[in-house]
Amino acid sequence: MDAPEVPSTQPASRSAPEADAPATGAPPVPSAPGTAVPAASAPARRRLPPGLWIAIGALVAITLLVIVSLFLGDVPARGTKVIVTIILFGMFVGVTIGELAIADRDRGYPVAFGVVTSVYVLAWCTLLTWLEPVAAGDRLARGGDNAGIALLMLVPLLVVAKLPVVAVWLFLRPAGTDRTLRALTWVSAGLLGALAVVLFLPLLLGRSFRVEVGDWFGRLIVIVAMLAFLAASIDVLLTWWTGRDRRRAARAAPARARVAGPVRAAGAPGPVASVIPAPPATSASPATGDGGVPAGAASAPLPWPVAEDGVTPLPAGPDGRPVFSVLRPWAGRTAPVAEGDPEADAAVERARRRLG
Repeated sequence: MDAPEVPSTQPASRSAPEADAPATGAPPVPSAPGTAVPAASAPARRRLPPGLWIAIGALVAITLLVIVSLFLGDVPARGTKVIVTIILFGMFVGVTIGELAIADRDRGYPVAFGVVTSVYVLAWCTLLTWLEPVAAGDRLARGGDNAGIALLMLVPLLVVAKLPVVAVWLFLRPAGTDRTLRALTWVSAGLLGALAVVLFLPLLLGRSFRVEVGDWFGRLIVIVAMLAFLAASIDVLLTWWTGRDRRRAARAAPARARVAGPVRAAGAPGPVASVIPAPPATSASPATGDGGVPAGAASAPLPWPVAEDGVTPLPAGPDGRPVFSVLRPWAGRTAPVAEGDPEADAAVERARRRLG
């Protein structure tokens, strides 16, 4: 006759992952003395941003260009050129670090676009510095050494080259999902970038490549400049117009976040100091409080709003709340004013300021 099975007192063996994982909510078990503690895993290496790769590649390419031109071309190796090149490299590194720092604080900054414009400035100045095939006494050689001219043109070129970056930075975010504004922003940036190229190209062609441009090129510069300023002006106007409601709501927002002043008793003389009563109670769900407002979301009382003259209080409706429809809608708005609109917030803000 078989012996009855005796239940085992040993705990069931767990798989390795289950044995290693601590129980949910249980405190970690301290390791025994002398037991080696596994080292923490090394933090994941951060990938270099595209803007930094562009900057490094530009520095390498321009350095190789200078070296090849020294050995294969008829380029004199003067100390002035080397000093100016060091200054150009320092400028490029400093501007790139500044743009990366701005991008760390503001994700909306187009850092890759900014580095590309810095590469253009560095390439333009380096080519003007080292490519100097004009002969002494040539009409194109008048005005001094190319290295000195490149150093003098550094700041103006950098300012003009950064205009498209600033345009994208300032106007692309307010555009939001508006395709018209976004397209107009990129058109403005493209025309400003083209202006930075055509405005300084004749000097580089004349002093480094012995190419004289005709009067037609001057007309081209004027046309590109006018188109760029036109697109940028329209972009500024449309961005300002589409953001007016947001600015008004931001100005009236403090009225919703501050406690009203002393409350005047009903029927007592004096300035308007009554407060807006709570909205009438409605069928509230279990997750909401009175009036359907989430529990715990009660706000401080607000002063009774006044009309545009800053003195006349708004009439009260049957529910005892202000009638905001008597206010005039702002420009561009045709619907009657309702509670929560920017015009209503401005009326509450006027009352708050009157109470001091």
